[in-house]
Amino acid sequence: MFILNQYQSAPIHSQSNEEYLITQVWQLKHIFFNEISAIKNINLEYLAFSKPFAEAFKFDEMLLDRPISALTMIEQEIIQQERQILIDKTLHDSIYQFKPEPNIEMYLMRKRPLINPVTGDCVGILILAAKLDIAKQRRIVLRYLLGKQINAESVLAPAEFTEQQQQILSCMLLGFQQRKDIA
Repeated sequence: MFILNQYQSAPIHSQSNEEYLITQVWQLKHIFFNEISAIKNINLEYLAFSKPFAEAFKFDEMLLDRPISALTMIEQEIIQQERQILIDKTLHDSIYQFKPEPNIEMYLMRKRPLINPVTGDCVGILILAAKLDIAKQRRIVLRYLLGKQINAESVLAPAEFTEQQQQILSCMLLGFQQRKDIA
């Protein structure tokens, strides 16, 4: 990470694991409040989640500090995955698919172990989620490749594709897979 010199190091106070977890919850409340975010402890109980998280997954405050029972196979897999994050202290990205009526919703779930820098202990998991809207993302890329995006060069570098290459990419983004279909 690159950090401006005057912000390079802050003194590490001797924080217990509980104090470190409280600091992380504070950051969730004040930094990630408008994100789909949550924090679980080492028992995989929710300590905090943002309002967008609660709305996305139909949660309420009754789930705080309570073990979640794994009723389905998917829930059991999620719990196993989160236990492994705690053990290995590794990052994990996955896509979850939920089927609230009437649409299927997909979320990119980024799970990060919360490791106390003083003790080196993993004290919980930070969960950051983002709703995936593949059609919307396809349209943005398609507009860019076709040169229809306003101020595209301010967001992305100009495409270095020929017109024919752009057409081929557009067909692929639209779902065409066979060469004869693209031709």
